[in-house]
Amino acid sequence: MKKYTVLKGCGIAGTFFKAGDTAEVSDIDAPNLLASNQITHHVNVEKPVDRSVGLKKSTTKTKKRSKK
Repeated sequence: MKKYTVLKGCGIAGTFFKAGDTAEVSDIDAPNLLASNQITHHVNVEKPVDRSVGLKKSTTKTKKRSKK
C-alpha cells in the first residue's frame, strides 16, 4: 500500500475521501484510480518557514529616492 493524493472526491475501499486528502491505496486499486485521474502519487511538500521569527525590528525608516 502506497500513499496517494486524492484529486477528485471518490470512495476507496469503502471510505470516502475529499479532494486534497491523502489516502493509502492498495496496489490492486491504484492503477484504475490513476488512469481515471482520481488520485496522484503523494509528494511530501515542506511548508515554508517564517525566517523573520526572532529578528529585531528596525526603527529606522527606509530611504526613498528623490524624484528628478
